[in-house]
Amino acid sequence: GRGYPDVATKCFLKHLADAYPKLPIFGLVDCNPDGLQILATYKFGRSSSRGGRVQDPYTVPRLAWLGIHPSEAYQSAQLCTLQSFSAHDGKIAKVVEKTYGGGTGDNGTGSASGGSNPSPAPSPRVSQPWMHEITWMNAERHKADIEVFCRAQNLADYVKTKVSEERYHV
Repeated sequence: GRGYPDVATKCFLKHLADAYPKLPIFGLVDCNPDGLQILATYKFGRSSSRGGRVQDPYTVPRLAWLGIHPSEAYQSAQLCTLQSFSAHDGKIAKVVEKTYGGGTGDNGTGSASGGSNPSPAPSPRVSQPWMHEITWMNAERHKADIEVFCRAQNLADYVKTKVSEERYHV
């Protein structure tokens, strides 16, 4: 897919994951808050306007985050140009950290439902490696697009190395 996931792409990925349960499913996204939000949408479902997640039949919980990880982008900053967060990036980054860092999805109300359909589901907690990367991105407040990151290295080589060395976050 490209950009925020549409239903057809999510349905296709879910069907592929269900049809081939041993097939690894990887997400390769820009190293920015929107990239994290896109990845989380495939893995956990879409965000609710009230906080938390909306029940989504097309999630792929075993999706692994192949990259681009903030730790990689920041460590190779001399090889690629990092951009500062915009105000929009800062807002998305805070939402991502709050939503996936163990929030309940209740938006402070004590109730995850709020009475509207579809009702928000409790927010999933991401793995420790994911949380480390999200926290690092929020602290550094810089981002890198795949195209900029891969000027310093070949994208195919990057993917091959990451998969063969199992350097991705589940």
